[in-house]
Amino acid sequence: MIRAIVSGAASPAGGELVRLLLHHPDVELTVACQPAHATMALSSVVPGFIGDTSLRIAETYGPADGDVLFLADSSEPDFDIDGPEASDLRVVDLTGILEGHEGFVTGVCELNRKPLVRGAKRAAVPDALTLLAVTSLLPLMKGSLHEGEIVAIAEGIGPEHAVVAAGRASQIMRYAQLGYNGRLKISTAESGESEVRDLSGRVRFMRFMAYGIPVNADLKHVQEMYDEYFDDHNFVFTLPGRKPHPIDVVNTNKLLINLEKSPADGTLTVTAAFDPVLKGSAGAAVHCMNLLFGLHERTGLDLLALG
Repeated sequence: MIRAIVSGAASPAGGELVRLLLHHPDVELTVACQPAHATMALSSVVPGFIGDTSLRIAETYGPADGDVLFLADSSEPDFDIDGPEASDLRVVDLTGILEGHEGFVTGVCELNRKPLVRGAKRAAVPDALTLLAVTSLLPLMKGSLHEGEIVAIAEGIGPEHAVVAAGRASQIMRYAQLGYNGRLKISTAESGESEVRDLSGRVRFMRFMAYGIPVNADLKHVQEMYDEYFDDHNFVFTLPGRKPHPIDVVNTNKLLINLEKSPADGTLTVTAAFDPVLKGSAGAAVHCMNLLFGLHERTGLDLLALG
């Protein structure tokens, strides 16, 4: 069994991580840390866990307490993660707090599955919109079908996060040497459909639309290129004929992509959506852990849509 530590267990991302890990067949949750709630029952702090666990919240943890450490809030570890005592500890960072430390692979699993499987010990999961934008454009960038500016609209996120995501997404693509030499410009739009929240108020549906992309290929070829790229991946699927809706992805680790070409000017529109709490955060972190430990990607992530 993989022994897991969650730092920030009472945070929104940490609570969702705990929920996934408690039902993961290959994981034992050994430490749930949140100093402000130390010694309290986890079920009394995070709603929904009554009857699921008797674990109490810890104030501190050490590298010997687990095989993998998830960082779900801005609290830095109490030990040197680069020290010899932590040499065998896997780390999955959802916060960026460890940026600058060596050995972190960007946790976009559809981009970096090979490095994550082949000896990596650390993964840094980007923000949800960066994950959504990068993943949905990977086949286009990989095929070098477009090198100019890509203009996009995001729903389910604030404008300040869109600016951050545009920078993160372009940086990840550039570092991955995917052949994309342009810019990614993301703005935000209000949409009634994107206002899908759970009982705790968290946004559960995020949609990204890149439009007006000049592509010198017909829609069938682009569709085939996308299907081929994601053929051996377990969570990303193309959705012909219509744009993805909340009923398709909420409470799952799926990312769905619709492709359309304008009959007027032949430009391509890529529309992608997922649940930012799962595929955009906690689910992505568990996906990274599965790869770091050589498990099947879907382990612990076979989740059904609420619809």
